[in-house]
Amino acid sequence: MEFIFLVFTLILPCFALDPLDFQIGNFTLEDNDYRLTEIENDTDYIWDVGEAAGRIIGGTIATPNQFPYQAGILLRLPKKRAWCGGSIISVEYILTAAHCIDDALSATVILGAHNRENDNEEGRISIETTPEDFILHEYWSPKRLEADIALIHLKERITFSDQIQPILLPFSEYETQYFNNSLATVSGWGKHKSNCGKLPLHLRFYQSRIMHNSKCRRYYPQYVGLNHICLEPKEKRRSCDGDSGGPLVVNIEQGHPMLVGVTSFGKCCGGSYPTVFTRVTQYLNWITQYTYRGRDGSIPL
Repeated sequence: MEFIFLVFTLILPCFALDPLDFQIGNFTLEDNDYRLTEIENDTDYIWDVGEAAGRIIGGTIATPNQFPYQAGILLRLPKKRAWCGGSIISVEYILTAAHCIDDALSATVILGAHNRENDNEEGRISIETTPEDFILHEYWSPKRLEADIALIHLKERITFSDQIQPILLPFSEYETQYFNNSLATVSGWGKHKSNCGKLPLHLRFYQSRIMHNSKCRRYYPQYVGLNHICLEPKEKRRSCDGDSGGPLVVNIEQGHPMLVGVTSFGKCCGGSYPTVFTRVTQYLNWITQYTYRGRDGSIPL
């Protein structure tokens, strides 16, 4: 699954930075391919909404309920609609990318879905949200692609089921780990063919190894820092339009999945370029600051 990150031409207006001359190749934000995937109608998704988005190219169709922590986010922008991913982290909060909701007028959070167009899937729920529910990191910068992380505070508490479960956040012993060379999984409904204009119906995923940041910086020298985590490109598989905001997960003891990244940016059609994610361990204090207590003062489970 190649991730082409949603690059919002609306949400992230034209990332007007100077072209970057790379040792490996030339990369500009115009090449970023992490764009919000515009939705012209209920079935036609056109990759054209920005420079910080993603899709999964060349991946595998997931089995139903394989990733119960996966959220789909249908965004309503000033002039268009778009699609992003997210992760369930508690009964009231979804973690996603800041560039996904930066300019959104409202968003429908879809949980328990496999076929994104089948509203009648058993156990599936949809929750409407508005900008008052959006919490963007205060240091989010579209120009530097920094702090690309955000929370959606749901208006109603989630009832967990076989189809809908939270993802484990890193705990103390993992806070200083880089996860270099760890096998990681990315999932989403992003485009699975770089020349395809429509998002796939079914949730897809792919796996690759987390690469060292020093290597990743060779591709994106002005953007990748300690707050990012990168995934090796693998056999024409990567994130692409529609995957933005979705989860990067590693398995820990006894195979439990743990969230380590949020899909942020990359070069969708550049098979040799790694996908870049926001590193979750760098933002645990920020996440806790907003999620520790819910609307009624209770501590989300």
